[in-house]
Amino acid sequence: MKVWIVGKINLENRFEWAFQGVFDSEEKAVEACKDERYFVGPVTMNIDLDDIIPGDKNIDWPDAYYPKAKK
Repeated sequence: MKVWIVGKINLENRFEWAFQGVFDSEEKAVEACKDERYFVGPVTMNIDLDDIIPGDKNIDWPDAYYPKAKK
């Protein structure tokens, strides 16, 4: 099952973000974004990333994006 995470970055430290919610559709996740600081990204439930990418590594989140970012 895929769910959508919503987070909000800290503008003073872009490596820091706050969890804002989890939604069962991309549309609901995007709707929860209040401004350009909010991002959404898909996550598949019940998968341990350590099984896929062993070790304590940071990984890319290629399908995450900022729906209200100014272009």
